[in-house]
Amino acid sequence: MQINIFSEISNFSYGVIGKNLAIELNKNLEVCLAPNFHQLSGIEKSEIKELQKMIDRLNKIDFQNLGVMFANGNQMFKFSGKKKIGYIHFFSDEVEGTWINQLKQLDGVCVPSKWQQKILGKYSIKSEVIPIGVNIELFSYFKRYNNFDKTKKFKFFSIGKWDERKNQKLLIEAFCEEFSVEENVQLVCMWYNPFQRKNIINEVIGNLTNKHKLFTKETGNSASVVLLNPVNNLSELVNVYKNVNCGVFPYRAERTGLRLLESLATGMPCIATDYSATTEFINENNCYLLKNNKKISLKNSDSYKMLKGNWVDVEKEELKKQMRFVFENYEESLKKSENSMLELKKRFWWNSANKLTSYILNIIN
Repeated sequence: MQINIFSEISNFSYGVIGKNLAIELNKNLEVCLAPNFHQLSGIEKSEIKELQKMIDRLNKIDFQNLGVMFANGNQMFKFSGKKKIGYIHFFSDEVEGTWINQLKQLDGVCVPSKWQQKILGKYSIKSEVIPIGVNIELFSYFKRYNNFDKTKKFKFFSIGKWDERKNQKLLIEAFCEEFSVEENVQLVCMWYNPFQRKNIINEVIGNLTNKHKLFTKETGNSASVVLLNPVNNLSELVNVYKNVNCGVFPYRAERTGLRLLESLATGMPCIATDYSATTEFINENNCYLLKNNKKISLKNSDSYKMLKGNWVDVEKEELKKQMRFVFENYEESLKKSENSMLELKKRFWWNSANKLTSYILNIIN
């Protein structure tokens, strides 16, 4: 049986999810892959042959086959299929009217978490939870040293495009207030945002306090905050994960939390906001949770004030407390990260694809 999958192929969440599910689905079904954009990125060498095989089927695409679209809910008019399934994710606790209109006309809707499923339920939209996964060949458990060498820099790590939703300014404030420049600790960041024209470097420097400096040729080893260039593929990202000590994710809301899941899969201790789609896989056993948060309206946001609904504000003092605890109790933190591996055994892409296959067959039948 052949199905058509419409997805961007990139390092962003839709691109990673669509690509990996297409590859896994193609092992049991015949997938015709239609990339949403002409430029493909974030592809590993081992994936090229399989992806090319699926893309080649575009030459004889059959619009009567079931179609699966990985995109925002207001983009569902852009794909074909006698039966149509939309895989969507979102970060607000309310859904826009344009999304509701299009989603209600589909034969099926998939989301990555029960949190999003519950929100859609308020609009009488039934959905199936197809959780995100991890590429186990890349993001495998990496045993970090149990006896941390205090002569080396302890590296907190933050990843995600520079964005109000990711809450990086709060993280900078918390880091600069909690840790002095005399302590052997760094904040390592990968915050590149291709959709933003602002100069991130100037914004980061503008938020540094208490003598903390951004790494440059001039500041060198005296710098406590480091901005990394974006990676070209996930293999390079794995090497970054292996050279940092603790992931920090004080987001206001997440669509999927893909980078958090990958970090946990490598055995990295992580601190994260206990809210939104990530509640599908984080808990007290595998992550340091930021629980003291309060809901705030998106109307108060500079970047998202045109959207409906709410997200949460993280309490800075709790974030500082959790960072200090991990820094001073790293061996205990590593034990918590080992627990995450037991939790993540169900988070492989093949398992997600099996659930999606069953859902597809139910829709067809």
